[in-house]
Order: sequence, then structure tokens, then C-alpha cells
Amino acid sequence: MTRAAGAASSVAFLSLALFASGCRSGADWRAQPFEARDLARASAPDVELPTGLWDKLEGDHHGVTEFAPIKAFLYEKTPGVLRGPPVELDFGEGGGEIDFAEYLTDHRGTFLVEIDFSGDANDSSEEPYQAYFLSNAVETTIGERRHGAGCAAYFDVTTHVRQAMKAGGLMVNTSDLRHAFALGGTLFFARKSKANLRLAQITFRDSRVPAARCRTL
Repeated sequence: MTRAAGAASSVAFLSLALFASGCRSGADWRAQPFEARDLARASAPDVELPTGLWDKLEGDHHGVTEFAPIKAFLYEKTPGVLRGPPVELDFGEGGGEIDFAEYLTDHRGTFLVEIDFSGDANDSSEEPYQAYFLSNAVETTIGERRHGAGCAAYFDVTTHVRQAMKAGGLMVNTSDLRHAFALGGTLFFARKSKANLRLAQITFRDSRVPAARCRTL
């Protein structure tokens, strides 16, 4: 992640339209057999952060800043949405990128994205994590709803992400390529303790839908 000069634009945005909490409906998604993939050696894309977003991540922290490990889990709610079994993506320290083209079929339906940003479990002084979303998706209207948060817009989505993770993950639908617009961008996670600031990121895109992206990261 790179700090950019200048201020970021801000727009009014209904976060619930982007981050809808998943509903387990009695199903235990984590109990399904899954495929583990070690992506720790794959470098995370260098995302240029607006100055305002960097300031929010850093806050009043003046200690050591370091990258933290992060994982993502992809589960299907609609059979046939994923190309194979549910996957665990271990990005290691700092995070990485999910190109949905590698994991999703052309089948319409719903899948869930669960993220594990546990930080340092041995550090009792760590605060709950904060989550911010930097959009890289153009705005569009699908049906009667708005999708895509706009170019370089960023939002504090901490409450919505925490709620979604407790409910089983971010629930995303692939119909009419909604997923490419709704999750097009980067989720940043920050966790502070007395000694350090731990950061990680996951960038989402679908290389099959270049028209959804504002720019190439």
C-alpha cells in the first residue's frame, strides 16, 4: 500500500447496499470440505491510498507499523457458483488479491466471502480491528439498485464488516455481474496495540469484467 498525495473525494454511500451480512440459515459453511491455498508468496498489489484514508488507518499511532497475516474463505450458497470446493486463501503478511475469475463460474447465484484478520492473539492490548473500503468500481445501476461505489471513494465499513463476519461472511450475488461492482476495490484492515499498528489488505476484482474497474491496480 502506498500513500498518495492530495485529499480523497468522499461521497454519500449506503454501506448496507455494499456489505450485506450473510445469513447462515442454519448452515455451517465452515464445516464444508475446503481446499487450502497458500498465497503467501504472491505479492499484494500496490494500492495507492488517498491521504485521508491513510490518516484514518494510522490515526494517532506513533509506534511500529507492520503487516499482519490475513486469510479469506470463499463458500457458495448457490450450488455451482464456485469452480470447485470452498477455498481457504492464506495470503500471509500484508494480504493479497482475489481475482474472482479464478474461483467463480458463469452460474448465477450467491457466495460468501469470510475474512480472518485475527492480528496477534497473544497481544491482549490490541484493539478491535477497523475496516475501510477503497472503491475501484464505477457506479452503475442493475435493476433498480445502485452498484459500485465510484472511483477512489473510501468508506469506514467497520461495523458492517464485523457484523457480516459474525453472520458467516459478506454475501455477494453474481447475477448480472453484481459482484464485480459491489466488491470492486480493496478492503483495508487495521489493528492497533500499545506497541504497534498492524495492517493488511485484500483487493477484489474480476478480470473477466474490465468495464467494472476504474483503473488497473
